[in-house]
Amino acid sequence: MKKIIILLLICHYKLLSQTPDLGKLKPENGNNLRYISIGSSLSAGVRNGGVYSAAQQTSFPNLVAQQMGIFNFRQALLEGNGSGYESVIVDKNNNLKFQKNAGLDDSKKLSKIIDEIDNLALPYLKILDIYEPRSDNNQFVDKKSFKYLDRLISTEEEEKISYLKYLSRVKKIDFFTYELGFHDYIQYVKSGGLGTSIIYMGARENYGEIELLNILTSKNAKGAMANIPDVLDFPIFRYNTLKKIQKANSTNEIFISYLAKSGVRIAKSLDIFLPTQNISDLMDNTIPDNQKLGLKPDSPLNDSDVLSIDEIETISVRGYNKAIIEPLSQKYQLPVVDLYSLYKSIFKGNYITDDGVLINPDYPSGNFFSSDGITPTALGQAVIANEFIKVMNSHFNAKIPLIQTIKFIEK
Repeated sequence: MKKIIILLLICHYKLLSQTPDLGKLKPENGNNLRYISIGSSLSAGVRNGGVYSAAQQTSFPNLVAQQMGIFNFRQALLEGNGSGYESVIVDKNNNLKFQKNAGLDDSKKLSKIIDEIDNLALPYLKILDIYEPRSDNNQFVDKKSFKYLDRLISTEEEEKISYLKYLSRVKKIDFFTYELGFHDYIQYVKSGGLGTSIIYMGARENYGEIELLNILTSKNAKGAMANIPDVLDFPIFRYNTLKKIQKANSTNEIFISYLAKSGVRIAKSLDIFLPTQNISDLMDNTIPDNQKLGLKPDSPLNDSDVLSIDEIETISVRGYNKAIIEPLSQKYQLPVVDLYSLYKSIFKGNYITDDGVLINPDYPSGNFFSSDGITPTALGQAVIANEFIKVMNSHFNAKIPLIQTIKFIEK
């Protein structure tokens, strides 16, 4: 009997020692803390090129909530395969080959969420999408994110309610994490810089963000804000190089159209060749030369297949973080979670988690990037969650235990 009592005391002690101390985050009125997540694809848990329940449940906000002792963190989970997701392999030509696992019918609306949720991040949300409601007449608003906003509002409000307006209705907020702008840069790179610009990010506060941050902080909520990784480091955008393409086609000249196909130029070594079908065809020796683009001046690659040096020079994520993120964080007294430095450290190939897991940034063979080469794996999300927890512990005098990342290997 005495041994049983001792064992119970030991178990009770361990339980107490693992109970998170929320420090300054703990509500003064003694009520349960409400944590909400504001963000885009990263916060929403997009993985393997899709949105689905298993991925959503390993989103870093959900992992952070669990470590905070919040086990009813509500998310707008999708059923089954959700929007669908993809797997990737490298074929004998060293090409990336993607296989889609089908999900919900894109022609149908997603099911409505009746209950209030806490992860308010919208997949594919851009800064430009905050202020405006969805409208077929507004070419600058990305309708891809608004199908997920539509789940949270009534049918009558669709195309009338913006993300900003929706968030203004949230009544109780004690703590929030904030991650926006990442997808803007990703979308710019993926489009090859064609038909879009990233210059507006230098004045992102003019697109509803100031109003959004005012709404959050006016409720006396505390928060933590993430900066943006350097997307040009992502290995999927560096997978195919000019040298590889030249060697695969036994030529020194690859031709690219520019200025809406009004001109043709010769590719340069600093060009970034994106993972498009046209680039994949160039790397495939089973495809006849006359069926490939880029080998002749009269059949050049599309501008959208390549990010040129001029387009690359418009992207200065480091400068953007310093000029925009840092002042916003200071104005609203939000500590910054330095994803820029985290990713840089991971890309060096020697990043080891606190519990001893080596993070491999290689693509597609590593453990940090999911099959889309952009969003993180479950392990990658756990790494990011720990960065948030470290900042929260430091800034808010909290003692929230870190996640054991080893549990997320190969999930």
